Amino acid sequence: MGSFSGAAGTGDVCGAWQTYECCLKDAFSSCGSSLQQQISIMMDTTKKQFNAQLPGLASCAAATCSSGGSSAPTAATEVETILMATIQMADPLAFDLAKYMAAVKKATGVSHDPIAVLKAFEIAIKYVVPDGTELAALKAAVAKVNSITESQVTVATSGVRRLGAGRRLGMNVDVTITVPDATKAAAVKTSAATATGLESELGGTVSVAQAPVATAKVETKVRSAPSVTSQLATKIQSAGTDIGGTVTAEVQAAPPAASSNSASSKFSFILATVVILFRAAM
Repeated sequence: MGSFSGAAGTGDVCGAWQTYECCLKDAFSSCGSSLQQQISIMMDTTKKQFNAQLPGLASCAAATCSSGGSSAPTAATEVETILMATIQMADPLAFDLAKYMAAVKKATGVSHDPIAVLKAFEIAIKYVVPDGTELAALKAAVAKVNSITESQVTVATSGVRRLGAGRRLGMNVDVTITVPDATKAAAVKTSAATATGLESELGGTVSVAQAPVATAKVETKVRSAPSVTSQLATKIQSAGTDIGGTVTAEVQAAPPAASSNSASSKFSFILATVVILFRAAM
């Protein structure tokens, strides 16, 4: 019960369930095949019944337990770490998610294939625009020139004012454009590199103070021994050599305590019900 609750608190549905499944099966491994079959049927039924409360529970793979002649499940001894990797690519079209996952596995030395999801591409540019330019107007102009929506654009002044080519004051503005895929990222990286379109829209001199830089934002899940967790970010950053980019990574914050308590409560409720069902089966 303690092992089950501890694994449940991490939010790992399948890992927690497999921990409990092996605990139960191993405890009664000497009671004969008939009882073992009853336990298996009861566990399968319970997984389906509680899938609504814990989505994904019904699809969890069956645990490989020590009572079956093999080692206990790795899910019970490993932990899952979620990291956000930022990968800077000279050419967004060169980014390959499968190649990235292979590079992460190699760099971290884990036995399981990492799971990576591309969240977005970001293109960052710095412009010098006419002093006094309204940020709302700049945002609309950037969206129009790059054929995107205003919701995909963020703008912020850097607090620096300078004399432009026409000896007029201009202000530095940081622009970030978020797009969903590499194809659009490549197109925006090209269109954002020139200021002609913005000059036409804003009616003043605009220059590119810092050329566009494209980065892929990739959520990365890695299963490893707990002792390796603190090293994962550094190891993933070394994967840049294999994918032709510069990688930075950081571990995502753990869920709020309230969420963990809620998950633990659900698991505790299910555990209590499983115990009742098991006793009834006896």
